[in-house]
Amino acid sequence: MSLDKLEKLRDSVPFLKNFSNSDLNLFLSTVKPVNRPPGYLLYAKGDVPDCFHVIIKGEIEIYIEISSSTETKKKTITKLSAGDLVGEMGFAMRGEKGSGNRTASARTISDVILFEISEKSINDKPELMAAIYRNLTRALALKLAETNKLLYQNK
Repeated sequence: MSLDKLEKLRDSVPFLKNFSNSDLNLFLSTVKPVNRPPGYLLYAKGDVPDCFHVIIKGEIEIYIEISSSTETKKKTITKLSAGDLVGEMGFAMRGEKGSGNRTASARTISDVILFEISEKSINDKPELMAAIYRNLTRALALKLAETNKLLYQNK
């Protein structure tokens, strides 16, 4: 990929911001984009996570279903779009006793293009794995800081 296209991709996807050119080239040769139609269930609450995604194009709804004795209501937690990660919390917590499964469901709202990142796809590429886990840690820390800010504002 040309240097100009690498820079454009890195600028438009925050998760890729700190990737070196060689890491980004390895990422693009390893992790291929996938297309999903509107209404596609990407994850269901309770699923065992084996991957996470980087949204390149489109919108995804994160939600939970709340059941009572008479009905089930869907509660939207957030909507994610291009540049956002989806499924990263479950991926990071996989294997943790009592909290390792998906905590919410994710469904596409529009046509989406995603990079799907699984441990299987990066396991034999230690440099790429290090870049992905470094940026995943950064993304989760930023999300935690944002959550803390919201909690303090609501006090």
